[in-house]
Amino acid sequence: MKLWVYSEMLIRSVEPHDEPHIIISIYTPGGPRARFRTHRTATRAVLFMEFPDMNEHYWEIPAEQRIYRDEQIFNPVHANEILDFVEAHRDVESILCQCEGGLSRSVAVKAALDTLLNEDMTPYDGTNALVYNTLLETAAARAKR
Repeated sequence: MKLWVYSEMLIRSVEPHDEPHIIISIYTPGGPRARFRTHRTATRAVLFMEFPDMNEHYWEIPAEQRIYRDEQIFNPVHANEILDFVEAHRDVESILCQCEGGLSRSVAVKAALDTLLNEDMTPYDGTNALVYNTLLETAAARAKR
């Protein structure tokens, strides 16, 4: 499975992929969804995900100082939504992961999916271990069912 990472600016400017693919588009709560072109027949589905760019240290912030509600931070509900989406579209050739900057959330999703789908065991050293670890832990819990 080919996996791609895009920023919002880059996904707007590239030609849509012409092989069968799905898009996971991530945006910040309260912010706008990304706008991008899709391929009339090759884009099979788009999953819009809404969660902030927070890492595991977010929980160290005193509750009264947090700017997001706890359920907005990436959690197993979000992870299951991504895993269900990917599972429902196993017939595609690639997955495009997109977030605003293309540096944290989408990279973490791509890295976790690379581990799960391609058995790529390259250590993840990105900035959003919360997303990466939650996806892998949720997938492991699902596999035990």
